[in-house]
Amino acid sequence: MVISGAIRMQNVQKIFESEGYENVRALDRVSVTMAAGSFVSIVGASGCGKTTLLRLIAGLERPSGGNIFVDDKEVAGPHHERGLVFQQAKLFPWLNLHENIAFGLRARGLYEQERGIVGELIDLVGLTGFEKAYPHHLSGGMQQRAALARALANRPKVLLMDEPLGALDSLTREVMQDELLNIWQSRGTTMVMVTHDVEEAVYLSEKILVMTPTNSRIEKIVDVAMAYPRVRESQEFRRIKEQIMQVLNIKSRFQAAE
Repeated sequence: MVISGAIRMQNVQKIFESEGYENVRALDRVSVTMAAGSFVSIVGASGCGKTTLLRLIAGLERPSGGNIFVDDKEVAGPHHERGLVFQQAKLFPWLNLHENIAFGLRARGLYEQERGIVGELIDLVGLTGFEKAYPHHLSGGMQQRAALARALANRPKVLLMDEPLGALDSLTREVMQDELLNIWQSRGTTMVMVTHDVEEAVYLSEKILVMTPTNSRIEKIVDVAMAYPRVRESQEFRRIKEQIMQVLNIKSRFQAAE
């Protein structure tokens, strides 16, 4: 299987102009590469540019300067090869689970030849038996699994996720973290996730981009070489988490306990 979905950002800047107010520099000369098939997380406090960076890769925003490439093709706008999952599942309430997941395929006129993937994805995210259920019949975790399946139905090279587990309770969130790992490892899709949760980033990611609001740049890139599945209580896990916390200038619960 040929793995695709490499991302390359070169000196990317994003300035939001506002008439009558000072312009806001959301990103300043960001350069980073993300390997095809990798799992990358972006962490940082609110206002540091995490979501802006994600939206630029998605093509929902255009950079004020610099370039973004996916497999050496410059990002010029939204494309089905770059799927996007939000914090809220945003399923269509008038469509059942199967039809929600198939929506993108129908919109592109590919449903008849690609309909088999809908069943595969329903099975992959553990929702077999709920094909005819409507969103209001599903729990929050089940809705988010459906949103992931819907994004994957278009066979994207890159799956972009903006706090996809942020609205879930802590127990469901940990279950969904393992679901994300299962999906990533079985599909080989490049995954880029924005999260406020440093522990979540360490648990899931091969590479973590640490951003701070002071300069609108990537402050540090942390490569996580730990094998999967990861043990949150291990010394190496704690060390990496502390390293990121120090960059973010956050006193963690481990330090507080000493």
